[in-house]
Amino acid sequence: MNVIFNQKVNVFLKQVPLYSKKDLTIFYVYRNFSSFFQRDLEYFLSDPSVQVQKYQDGFVMTGKSVVCKTICQYYGRVFKRLHIDFKIITTNDKIVPHYGMIVHGDKGWYFIDPLKDLLTNQMGFCPHFFGVIPEFGTVLERFPYLKKLDASYVWTLARDIDSLFGGEYLDFYMNLIHEECFNSSLSNVNLHDNGSLTILKLIEKLEFVSNYLLNLEKVPGLFERGQYYSYLKGLLFNKLERKSLSIKIFNQECIQILVSCMEEELLYQEILNENGEYVLKRIR
Repeated sequence: MNVIFNQKVNVFLKQVPLYSKKDLTIFYVYRNFSSFFQRDLEYFLSDPSVQVQKYQDGFVMTGKSVVCKTICQYYGRVFKRLHIDFKIITTNDKIVPHYGMIVHGDKGWYFIDPLKDLLTNQMGFCPHFFGVIPEFGTVLERFPYLKKLDASYVWTLARDIDSLFGGEYLDFYMNLIHEECFNSSLSNVNLHDNGSLTILKLIEKLEFVSNYLLNLEKVPGLFERGQYYSYLKGLLFNKLERKSLSIKIFNQECIQILVSCMEEELLYQEILNENGEYVLKRIR
């Protein structure tokens, strides 16, 4: 393990509160430890044949850049120090299998997936893979004793570790923005949807994203930031507008958005400004 990263993990361990319930400790780690990680772009953006070779060579725990197996190994080290029983498991029978975890909490053993919920946890969204039993794959067949946690129970865990925004997951407030965009109007930023497609409206929506939505939480990974942009694309733009936007990770260095509308092409790039905040800058 990377020495400096190991020191950061030790600092994190000292900050974990002493909860009386194991599920609170597990959920606290699940949410807050996520800020340490980002997907390994060298792996996730490589060809499938290269991924197979990397898997056969064996994944190495090198620090913040992770794949599914290594992030589970890091979580496992933290759970071990906190006396939480866990197992790292494969969830399917693919050539390169996906790895998740099962943990033993107050209600028994249940499934979690730190990598698939990485962006979700970093943003404060409702988790999709905490205490659920995957519908597809081999988890249910191999571990029939797993418990499924009720969504309302998981919400109470989020509330009790103080990871909610005003008593709700961040999804709730993002959905309010979506409803405002498509059911009424935001007169100041002209986000209302009338089924039309104009370059001006696309520009105004991208400015709204840049001014208000890019720095809600710290999401360091380019892969995860790309996921977040895709989420915002579906949240704020209508069907015609979405066809005009292309989001990509450019040269493993930044997010770029190509806007193609009415025979015009604009190119935006995400940058960090002098205040350490993400902004969208038009570069063409």
